[in-house]
Amino acid sequence: MVARNASAERIITHPWFWRCIALFAAVAFIAIHQISSNFQGSLLSSSPSSENNHAGKHEEHEDDVLSTYRDPFSTDRCSEVDLKDLKSQPATTGTRRCNCPDPLAPIPRDDIEWKNHHDVMVEEVKAAKDLDVVIIGDSITERFRGTKSGTNPMPEYKAVFDAHFNPAMGGKVNGMALGSASDITPETMWHLENGWITDSLHPKLWVLLIGTNDLGRSGCSKRNTLVGILHIAEHFH
Repeated sequence: MVARNASAERIITHPWFWRCIALFAAVAFIAIHQISSNFQGSLLSSSPSSENNHAGKHEEHEDDVLSTYRDPFSTDRCSEVDLKDLKSQPATTGTRRCNCPDPLAPIPRDDIEWKNHHDVMVEEVKAAKDLDVVIIGDSITERFRGTKSGTNPMPEYKAVFDAHFNPAMGGKVNGMALGSASDITPETMWHLENGWITDSLHPKLWVLLIGTNDLGRSGCSKRNTLVGILHIAEHFH
């Protein structure tokens, strides 16, 4: 435990670590901005039968990526690998199947521990004041809180986080981590709409780290995952 904590401390306190994080964030922002611009055009032309309808929406909401993505869809949700499985594999136990939900529809998980963990974070949001940064995410972000799956303690990660994001522990900025292991974008959206975002919560910076479980756990396509991420980001405006 001590060695593990010391190793994590050395990595996260190294000056090049934060420079790399800053560089990665800048590159990611530019990439997402470019992808979203291209993505909007591809959505408008993806359905010939509704081309005129989409074009009208585009004129009304030129800067709103999601305004052109309200129509029902099916196979576009699944990755190419999962599409092959759906066409060639029977629905047998152990077969990897696409289980990708609508990225625009918030959904909770039917898990009492997951919901209890959500309630704990909602209470923390209510008590939060003068935050510089709020980090939203899945298991990686949850570890910054010092837990795994809501109940398994991981204090070594919390100690490192506090050293940088808790002024009472020597941190230079005041930060909060809100994350739940294995979450996909619709589940994160449910968290936000049920207590993670309040009228009193106004951090200087939002950090979003989500989407890996959409691609892996649910077999979603990159297109579907991007829509979920952008839908969440809209709530930070």
